[in-house]
Amino acid sequence: MSKNMMIGIIAAVVVVLIIVVMMTRKKKTSKEECPIDADLLIKALGGKDNITALEASPSKLKATLKQDKAFLPEYIGFQDVFRCGLNIPNGNDTKRFKGYSLSDALKASAEEFFNGICRYIDVMEREKHEFDVLVIYIPNQLSKMRELKNENVYFDLHDSLKIYCAGKGIVTQIIEERSVHTNSDMAKIMWGLSTAIYIKAIGKLWKPKITRYDTAYIGLSYVQSIKNNEKIS
Repeated sequence: MSKNMMIGIIAAVVVVLIIVVMMTRKKKTSKEECPIDADLLIKALGGKDNITALEASPSKLKATLKQDKAFLPEYIGFQDVFRCGLNIPNGNDTKRFKGYSLSDALKASAEEFFNGICRYIDVMEREKHEFDVLVIYIPNQLSKMRELKNENVYFDLHDSLKIYCAGKGIVTQIIEERSVHTNSDMAKIMWGLSTAIYIKAIGKLWKPKITRYDTAYIGLSYVQSIKNNEKIS
C-alpha cells in the first residue's frame, strides 16, 4: 500500500473541514500555518466536554480526548496508530472532492437526494484510481433522507448507497453526523472510524495464519480491561 491512504469525499460544502479534523484529529504542517483553527477542532470533536487538553501553535493543533483508558488505549492520530498517512482532499480538489449545496438538498425528497448523490458517485467512479476509500458525509440536517418505510415503500439511504457503490467497485465509508457527535466516548468513536477506514483501504485487518477449508471462522469483538483483565464483548 502507498505511504499515504487517499480519501475521496462527497459532502455538503460547509462540512468538509469538519470531516478533515474528525478523521485526522491533529494537523501538522512544517512550512505553513495550520489551516484548521482551535474552535473548529473542538467542534469536530463534539465540544469541550470531550477534550482534556488542547495544544495549539502556528503549525500544529493537538487535542487529548477524554476517554476510559481502562478499556481503550489513547487515540494518538491516524498516522501514528497505523503508520500510514491519511491524504484528505480540500474543497478545491476536483478529482477527490464533490460538494453539494446543503440548502438545495434540504428541498429534495429522499429519492431525489439519493439520485443526486449517485450522480456524484458516477463522476467519482472515473477517478476511483485517485482514492482508496470514498467518504460520504450525511449531516443532521438531512436526517429525513435516512429512510422512508411504509406499506408501499422501503428505502434505506445507507444500504442503497452501499449497494450502488459496490456495483461500481468503490469502497465507501458513510459517516452520519449523529454517529460521531454524541455523548459517547469520542476516543472510542475515533478508534472505530479510523480502524474501519484502514480495513476498507487495505482489504483486511487480520486473518488466521493457518486456515482449513472445512472450517467457518467467526470474528468476535471484545475489549479487555487493563486493570483486571475483565472482558466485555
